[in-house]
Amino acid sequence: SFRKLEIKTAFWFVEDYRRFQYWKEYAPLFDLFLTIQRGDFFRELSMIGCQEPYYLPMAASKNVHKPLHLDDGLNKYAADISFMGEGYPNRHNLFMQLLDYDFKLWGTGWENNQAFSGILQKNGERVSIDETVKIYNATKININLHSSMNPDLFEAVSDFINPRTFEIMACGAFQLVDRRDALLEFFIEDEEIVTFSSIQELREKINYYLKNEEERKRIAQNAQRKVLGMHTYQHRLTEIINLTLDRNPELKLKIEHEANEIKEILNKIDDPELTEFIQSLPVNEQNSLSLITEKIRTRHGEMKKYEAYLLCLETFQNND
Repeated sequence: SFRKLEIKTAFWFVEDYRRFQYWKEYAPLFDLFLTIQRGDFFRELSMIGCQEPYYLPMAASKNVHKPLHLDDGLNKYAADISFMGEGYPNRHNLFMQLLDYDFKLWGTGWENNQAFSGILQKNGERVSIDETVKIYNATKININLHSSMNPDLFEAVSDFINPRTFEIMACGAFQLVDRRDALLEFFIEDEEIVTFSSIQELREKINYYLKNEEERKRIAQNAQRKVLGMHTYQHRLTEIINLTLDRNPELKLKIEHEANEIKEILNKIDDPELTEFIQSLPVNEQNSLSLITEKIRTRHGEMKKYEAYLLCLETFQNND
């Protein structure tokens, strides 16, 4: 097993633990179990032997979720308001009350509701990630209602933030999101995020922000800066790595020792190309010989001198 080989493992459980319960089998198997919910979930995890779960909210990929120029290619996605996602019961009930707007509905699980026949796009087919980014960018107000199997519009317990929240922000797009317990831990109300907790409040805010484009853009830009500065998957990966090292002091010392050895060797190699290559890597990869050589092996063309140095260094270390 990984533990016998002294390989540290982590599992990021990004589902609602009440709805998807396979965590009961997985949580005790990993050295680090990460969740998007806390509170009651942490207490239940402790009862099955997972004593140190770690809260890690979702994020966005800055290489995928990004602003797009609204040229003619995005016209078919444009709307005053839209929603992209699956047709859960609470969403059906809410969106039935928004049919008087210029509203486009995207995703699956809507096709059996005749009331949506005039607003459902692509006949309810699945939407690709690329199209999702176009929808977010082309829409004036993206509606973000967290999913629930309960037909009530708003959940009594709202203890996680869906990825859509971060992804819309990373696109530099504007959203109205149902109020969640954790949202205001990360975002400033009416400066980076605008929330609603009733259909009346939602309609009032739709009407207000449709008339106030500059304010929409200001809030969307503030949100984008916050997400790109703190809530990308690179930030999350760095947090996972740092947490793993903090919980394993011997591993941390070993990696620091190896990193110092690599730095000493690289400092002796006077090669501008090598310096440029190392600096081009993400910060968390620059001191890891295995990650550096992995990048080298995926490169094409004639092998450079510094690449040969590093591959040889790895071979020597592996044979120690």
